[in-house]
Amino acid sequence: MELTPDFSISINGSSNFPKERVILIRTTDETGIVSDSCEIELDDFDAALQFPNTEAKVVVSLGYKETGLTKIGTYFVREISIDGARHVVRLQCNAASKAMRSQKTKTNEGTIEDKIQEMGTEFDFDPEISDDLKGVDLTDHLQFAESDMNYMTRMSQKVGAVAKPVNGHLVVANEGLGKSVSGQSLPIKYLDASEVATYSCNFKETESGGFGGTVYANWYEKETGEYHLEKVGNGDPETELQEIFATKEQAISAAQAKFKRTAKSNKTFRFSIAGRTDFFAESPLILRGFNPKIPTRWIMNRVEHSLSANEFTTSVDCCNGGEK
Repeated sequence: MELTPDFSISINGSSNFPKERVILIRTTDETGIVSDSCEIELDDFDAALQFPNTEAKVVVSLGYKETGLTKIGTYFVREISIDGARHVVRLQCNAASKAMRSQKTKTNEGTIEDKIQEMGTEFDFDPEISDDLKGVDLTDHLQFAESDMNYMTRMSQKVGAVAKPVNGHLVVANEGLGKSVSGQSLPIKYLDASEVATYSCNFKETESGGFGGTVYANWYEKETGEYHLEKVGNGDPETELQEIFATKEQAISAAQAKFKRTAKSNKTFRFSIAGRTDFFAESPLILRGFNPKIPTRWIMNRVEHSLSANEFTTSVDCCNGGEK
């Protein structure tokens, strides 16, 4: 059955949106340091289009007329631009509001759980955090001329986690494990070679034959005034973290997180397919019917949906899903 692309857009709760003017909708769902984003191109041939305000709340749903729509995300208008030659207005939207991106200088005491509870109250987000991350101590980690969102992202990275706003929730969860915040395994997605328009797989092996190399992290022991060096992994390339950590545990945790990010980035799989709204970042993926040299298990770490009048496609970047 041939499917007809469809969508809906609401702005500040109103669904009275000029669908006939939409040229393109592109949404991006990512793990890591970049929060989810959305770009909407609109036809302004008669210069009569009414612009939303920056920071307007935008909810986007995508899908097909024959099978229905799926909510993709909630965003805030960050920038509006006009392409005079094409008579096009472009809305650039981001899942993090302007307030969440405002810079602050402060000392944060307590844990990551305390911090996201504070942010949830301030920015009207529901905080969600994995149980094993709740006790991560933020003492001795200064927030200097840095937004709350960037600070939380930086702190999460130190323990191999990701912090991001998702559909009205502020989520802090382990990265690249294919698990929900509650620790439950996410539903596995399956992909047959016959479904894929294009794909590529890349391997970037280190000189020593592995995928992570060696990561060193320094920490300072206040009681003795001595510096210590911790090591994770083996072989080349060798990387030394620039930050000096307050405890041995912090140093090892940060080195392990860096090692895992390096390992997973050295084995990647990319593909494009007809629009699939059930694909999202952190979903585990199993390949079927591909070149046998390509591993079968992956984790989606970037999902881009692109919908125009005649086409709906999904492009996915995957990282190592644990298979050797």
